[in-house]
Amino acid sequence: MFFCNNSFFNFNNCCVSTCTPTACGPTVVVTCDNCCTRVCSEVTFTVTITNTATCTIECAALHINVPRSFCFHPGSIQVDSTPQETATPECISLGTIAPSATVTVTYTVTVMECKRYNKTQALLTGVVCCCCENKKVKIPSNVNCLQVCCCCCGSTTSE
Repeated sequence: MFFCNNSFFNFNNCCVSTCTPTACGPTVVVTCDNCCTRVCSEVTFTVTITNTATCTIECAALHINVPRSFCFHPGSIQVDSTPQETATPECISLGTIAPSATVTVTYTVTVMECKRYNKTQALLTGVVCCCCENKKVKIPSNVNCLQVCCCCCGSTTSE
């Protein structure tokens, strides 16, 4: 058993549905609204989670690695355009993600130092039922690389 979404989840309960082995695997993709920016610029990141599996992901949570060269904006996290005012990048509760569903998480940071390349990655965790067993899963995203230039590039978004 473990605690999830204000209740206990029992790993010993056999799930009713099973994943299709060829389709077991959600995708997690991190993008940002600007690929090259300057110090003091705001950047919005988007994490798109698509459940390509035939089974539901229970107790889904997203964990975002925010580099030290960024200042995270508290209160900027949104899940499917709904503000998550108390959420932190370390653990964003997503609840249940149905098969074929897509969840979009956005958040904003300010670039605080001129570090040439800033790598951001997210990790989706949850529980899925495969072969009549509940299994914890950890699905990493791609690594998004934001270039910070001290002299040559500016924001590509309107300011």
